[in-house]
Amino acid sequence: MKNLVVLLSCLSLFSYGLLGQLNDTIPVDSNEVQPKYNRLRFALNYSSANTFFGNKDSVNIPILTPSVKFTLHNNLFACASLVHSNTTKLLFDELNVQLGYRFFYGENFDASISYTRYFYDSKVGRINSVVQNDINAYAAYDFSFLYTGLSFDYTFGSTSQATKARFNKKGQLKKATSFTLSSNDYTFTWMNSRQFYWYEVFHSSDKFILTPEIDVYYGTQNGLQVYGDKKLETQNTSSGFGLKSVAFNLDAMYVIDNRLTFNISPYYTVPYDVTSGERLEPFFVLYGGVYYTLKWEK
Repeated sequence: MKNLVVLLSCLSLFSYGLLGQLNDTIPVDSNEVQPKYNRLRFALNYSSANTFFGNKDSVNIPILTPSVKFTLHNNLFACASLVHSNTTKLLFDELNVQLGYRFFYGENFDASISYTRYFYDSKVGRINSVVQNDINAYAAYDFSFLYTGLSFDYTFGSTSQATKARFNKKGQLKKATSFTLSSNDYTFTWMNSRQFYWYEVFHSSDKFILTPEIDVYYGTQNGLQVYGDKKLETQNTSSGFGLKSVAFNLDAMYVIDNRLTFNISPYYTVPYDVTSGERLEPFFVLYGGVYYTLKWEK
């Protein structure tokens, strides 16, 4: 953690001292009433591996996710997304539905609360497949030279396990049984980032946004324990509370006319706590996406 604090300090000083002049903002006339818009966003996201709160499947599973998100003028939003992977023969083997509300206080503070429900096909066996529910709340503050926030997630769900029929030492057949394992996890994510803008890159209505970011995951790993331990035959899945991983990201985004957006985000993650049998090694995942947004005034 000492090295992490030093790294965050260096990032802040570097952003403020050397690249601060690249951060361009547009002043808002406080006497002018700003219009409010409803928004409808269509997206297609890709990731080179399946991840969940700083953890990754032991085998790289590429994920393709089309989604649609509707945001009202009062920042109440709803989102639905489908997931395509190479782990099943289905075109889509997962459906996620999210409802939430985001609010702002002044020009620097924002917060959000949301609930997400995950629906999986019975054949899905990804790292997050033991989680069916996620309650999220976050709050963040923009210090101009650094945007920092704390996100809290309570995830919970269950999965069915089965034992095989086998003979005991006395030669008696022990019948196959099935049981349900439940898990719940608490995860805190400390997010730190800084955005740099370049306007009119190729023409008058575009912009390029570069965002370096460091995320620190801290919490429990009950769901990961249930997923990873195939021999687990009890409902005791209590894990300790501690540092899970640290992720480094450099997001590059190109926006055309505030409607069409392309982005690419390489992530390098250093895990600090994994379940037994998993390798404690850093990993790299590449994310990308295409977004198209429609908006109309209230």
